Amino acid sequence: MKSYKKELWFNAPERVAFINITSQVEDALYESGIKEGLCLINAMHITASVFVNDNERGFMRITKDGWKNLLLMNQSPNTFIIEPD
Repeated sequence: MKSYKKELWFNAPERVAFINITSQVEDALYESGIKEGLCLINAMHITASVFVNDNERGFMRITKDGWKNLLLMNQSPNTFIIEPD
């Protein structure tokens, strides 16, 4: 079994930010020489997360605005509802 590890570091420009790392992950896969298998991407900070989506702008705006409101208003995640325009 072949494995490869690469650490990538990012600095977010704001408290809530979305950083598209697709090209960096593709570059790492190319560097690894691995043609098939699993690719694990892990955010190694307690306040960071990684999620996969289709990079749809409306979703990104709703999600970012929703998290900003949640953080600013200190609402419980159980009662917070994001409604699209």
